[in-house]
Amino acid sequence: KYIFIGAVAIIFFQLPVLAQWNANPSVVNNPVSTAVTDDVVISSVTDGAGGAIIAWSAFDMMNVIFNISVQRKTANGAISWNNAATPVILFSNADYSSVADIIPDGYGGVYITWINYLTEYTSDLYLQRTSPAGNLLFTPGGIKINASNGHFYSEGHISADAGGVIISWSDQVLLPGNPVPSYAQVFAQRFNTVG
Repeated sequence: KYIFIGAVAIIFFQLPVLAQWNANPSVVNNPVSTAVTDDVVISSVTDGAGGAIIAWSAFDMMNVIFNISVQRKTANGAISWNNAATPVILFSNADYSSVADIIPDGYGGVYITWINYLTEYTSDLYLQRTSPAGNLLFTPGGIKINASNGHFYSEGHISADAGGVIISWSDQVLLPGNPVPSYAQVFAQRFNTVG
């Protein structure tokens, strides 16, 4: 009898649970970017302090260019790098670009790789690191991991520890005059914390 009464009390006297940062029901979303973009691809990781760092690739319709951007949302949902209209831009190019991987650096920032597709069969792979404040810690525009020379880079995965980052990728090799990849190779490279 007491178990039944307890179960009924739990059912009827529940408090609402909100699964978002903003508890205002008229504002159900928390913008990360309000820039006018198209073709958005998003990746995110923890910032190590209850928030998240979000990276995305998008076509900037106003400037007719592809951007790789990044933004941090704190544990309470506030934007902490620039603002929603002007996120931190890691890379801009007229060619299509896409985020490949993102991981925490262990210090409140992240390592990010992205692919810049030059043609249907060739692309460049880049690496960048951000600080906890959103500053770019490697070369502006990112470190080019492997310049395009008839290869198609299908991936760019990363792993990190206190000493730096290891990036691994595959090359699908195009032989001269061959329109499709002939064979593939796998590579890895380590970078220290300053690139």
